[in-house]
Amino acid sequence: MRRGRRRASRVGLALLLFVVVLFRQRAGLAQPESPREVEVVLVGVLGDDPVFASRVTSWFAADRFHVSVRRARFLEPKQVLSPSSDAAVHVWVTLSGETARLYFASAGGSSAGSSYFLRELRLEHGMDEIGAEHVAEVLNLSTQAFLEREAQSAREVLEETLKAETAAEPRAAGAAVVVPAAKPNLPPRSVRDSAMRSESPRRWGARLGYALSYRADEGTWHGPSAAFDVALWRKLGLRAAVQGALPGQRELEPLELRFYGALFVLAASVRHALGAGIDLQWFTGPSLDFVRYAPVRALSPAYAAGKAATEARPGLGAGVAALWGRRPVVAIVAQVGLPFTKTHYDVVRGESHEVIGRASPVVPTLGAEVGF
Repeated sequence: MRRGRRRASRVGLALLLFVVVLFRQRAGLAQPESPREVEVVLVGVLGDDPVFASRVTSWFAADRFHVSVRRARFLEPKQVLSPSSDAAVHVWVTLSGETARLYFASAGGSSAGSSYFLRELRLEHGMDEIGAEHVAEVLNLSTQAFLEREAQSAREVLEETLKAETAAEPRAAGAAVVVPAAKPNLPPRSVRDSAMRSESPRRWGARLGYALSYRADEGTWHGPSAAFDVALWRKLGLRAAVQGALPGQRELEPLELRFYGALFVLAASVRHALGAGIDLQWFTGPSLDFVRYAPVRALSPAYAAGKAATEARPGLGAGVAALWGRRPVVAIVAQVGLPFTKTHYDVVRGESHEVIGRASPVVPTLGAEVGF
């Protein structure tokens, strides 16, 4: 009896230990990976921009990164070359003329030695709306590549660039020191490819697409579209667009009509960034809709088909476009047209006129565009 009890107690103890170990393993697996720490230092004039800091943090997923931003008046080479011994990634962002530099450094939380990376960006129009978004996007992509060890630079490269940049800083009143610009340090091919779509911000863009519009009694029209955008000042721009309508037939008892045409819109636009590579462009302006309609046949022997005609309908167009990417650009466009004229289709029987169809007072349109 005692041996049986001892065996039972041993078996019970073994089962208890097995359950405890299994529970701890599952609990350990259930714990999510902690976010990576990223510290961004905005140097000089970049620290005076109240919007740029939030623009930088908006590119990082909150569940994967914990990003802190601080400001520094001058760039300190010692801090860059000797980062703190934590596991965080430290990034210093500087602006010199139309060149932005990103200095990455990390000790990796170990004694294996620090790692570095230098990224230089040429901004065609300085830190305007598009340039700032470009820097924030490349900072995000380069941070991920740096963490995955796909982007590395030699310490000597950073030392040379830091020496040139700090020597050119106007730290005290007096004569400025002219130093030749450091030779740009090209990142690995994988990083260049990932940031290719935003290498040079553009002041204009052209796209081709396809769109559908609902026109009540005139039916649903569809056809190719084209758009051209140009940035004028900061967030403001100009959008010129044309939407074609392929020939289509519609029965309006007692006639069958064929429709086709084109809609032209010239609109002022306002564009702003949402983050994660998505921009919204709001636009509104005058429109001109050319509609060609022609009777095909009479559906009743009591009527005869008339002549074809072309009508120009002035109006107002307004809408919003959601844009992804730089090159290529993919856009989804939602637009509403408000024609100033009222069109209706009549048949004549004796001395009476009978309305058989009306053009829609509101023309909603949905389309997709791809371009650069």
